Amino acid sequence: MPLYDAHLCLQRPADDALLWRFMDLARFIAMLQSHQIFLCPITQFEDKHEGLYHPEAYTILDDPEIRKRLESLGTDSWFLKECIQGSTRWRERLSACCFHQGSSDSEFLWKIYSDASYGIACTMTVGELLQSLEGNDQYYALASVYYSDLILDPLFQYDSEYMPGLVKRPQFRYEQEVRLLHSADEVNPRGTYLNIDIRRFFRNVIVSPYAPPWFMESIKGILNLLNIEATVQKSGLFLPHAIFRSQ
Repeated sequence: MPLYDAHLCLQRPADDALLWRFMDLARFIAMLQSHQIFLCPITQFEDKHEGLYHPEAYTILDDPEIRKRLESLGTDSWFLKECIQGSTRWRERLSACCFHQGSSDSEFLWKIYSDASYGIACTMTVGELLQSLEGNDQYYALASVYYSDLILDPLFQYDSEYMPGLVKRPQFRYEQEVRLLHSADEVNPRGTYLNIDIRRFFRNVIVSPYAPPWFMESIKGILNLLNIEATVQKSGLFLPHAIFRSQ
């Protein structure tokens, strides 16, 4: 039985939305070997502020005007202070795998999410990703990242244990992230592995526009050895038609 957690507060993209998962060769081989996808603890992400309220948020809730607004919304500052404290506990149990939502790749995405010269991306729709995860025995969630400076959004409430892993500062909006999340029963510094159907996950494989010609042939050979039917192509980012189309 699929264990997808469709929490009402999570904003999941449409089933036909296109997702990109960028990775280096080591991660690609590891997934093929283990039939699993790794979700990293969000406390180990480069941006150490993810999922945290601004330090002044707690003080803001004592402002008389904010209290009036809270009362008009049927809540109070005590509840939101509990949310702030709870978010720290939830954050330490969360792990995530990041996808980019968009119709095409970009030079920037290749450089920040993979080894630029030997990077690999696989594309799939949201529906196809969920199908590839159907063989799991652990609960997980899939949702779009919420970009907000929480010091300017003091009424934002963490009404799901997943939300601390779905909040990023507005400066990162260009990433257009969708995250696959798992919440452990306790603090989880090692991350989580979810079982995945690699034949569904790797149907469409794209190699970096910086990769030498032999690299794409090697990727094709690896997939053929494993009897995985996949379309493998090089990114068209630097092809003439792509350059003229972007002007």
